[in-house]
Amino acid sequence: MVLIMTLPDLHTKGSEGVFMKSNGIRFVSFSLIFIIVLSLLSNIYNDGRNAGYTQFYNEPRNSFDVLIFGNSIHRDMWSPAVFWNETGIKAYNLSAHASPSNAQYYWLKEALKYQSPSVVILYGRWFFIENDNDNEEAEYRLRIAMDSMRFSRNKIEAITDIVSNSGKQHAIDYLFSVFRFHARKVLTPDDFVLSRDSQRNLSMRYPSRGKSEVNIEKHVLPTEFHNEDHNPKFTINSIYLQKAIDLCREHGIEVILTVPPDNRIENWSINMHRTLQEYADSQGVTLLDFYYGEPCAAVNFSGETDFRDINHLNIGGATKASRYMAHYLSTHFGLPDRRAENHDAHWDDVLKAYNDLYQEYEDALNAESSAENDRYEGEREN
Repeated sequence: MVLIMTLPDLHTKGSEGVFMKSNGIRFVSFSLIFIIVLSLLSNIYNDGRNAGYTQFYNEPRNSFDVLIFGNSIHRDMWSPAVFWNETGIKAYNLSAHASPSNAQYYWLKEALKYQSPSVVILYGRWFFIENDNDNEEAEYRLRIAMDSMRFSRNKIEAITDIVSNSGKQHAIDYLFSVFRFHARKVLTPDDFVLSRDSQRNLSMRYPSRGKSEVNIEKHVLPTEFHNEDHNPKFTINSIYLQKAIDLCREHGIEVILTVPPDNRIENWSINMHRTLQEYADSQGVTLLDFYYGEPCAAVNFSGETDFRDINHLNIGGATKASRYMAHYLSTHFGLPDRRAENHDAHWDDVLKAYNDLYQEYEDALNAESSAENDRYEGEREN
């Protein structure tokens, strides 16, 4: 009788265990499917994903000698295709439109999981630029970088940092951007092209902006910068620049701070140059200021042919700057010429894409010159 009473109890307990295990498997499976669906929808609805970042993950590990971080001015200044063509240096430009120093610092952390560069080039003016995490423009700038980063400890750390310093942004919106962009009324065919994330990047940088890269706007390069009396007010906001330098130091990586040319005179002064130079010296890093001194004189930017707008270089100006930097890196840091190694056909494609764009630039220059000649001849006849 005792045996008869105990057998059903044992059977019931076993059934409960199987039931609980089965439910656990169902819950885990449902959660995984739910996360996959959310991730897929986030990719479709998010208009801020950046192929320059997502395609970075497709590059061979530890294949780059140089990594570059900054905003769009930095993005448009440094062309890895020119580095490669001039000296065989492999570089990847992770700069992006208006990208703030906090987003770029976390991308530096992420990039160092996959690459072991000898040199990192950082945007020097971050030393004076304060991060703002709250307005819509700030969110857009952050999302260009964060929405393209793989789910990782670095991404969680970056999101936590951003949200903790913001009164308006939420972590869930960064983890699954569909919660932020689900109200988009119009989706384009490009939103459904997810295969590009699995490709390698032809420009080794932010995707080409096409003909805006070759537009030629005439500017008078400012001379006020060299005037001691020209001293725009500035404050020092070097938290993330310092973090980036410290991280590079931990990995034994050399750092170059660069200051690109800019036609807006309120953005630079001789006093700002001296302040940044003192900081660079105190950190044991290199400063190349393309407003001032040897780098500026060596490149000799033209306000008439080298800019696509008031503060961005076109491909002509970028080629001048990148030629200078390629030889500087080779001479001062001894970076090797990788062209003699096992051939990577992708770099042939990188160089072809650059040459095609440069041809557009030359054609635009010739067309502008021809139009000016026609105007001149017309004025003479009148």
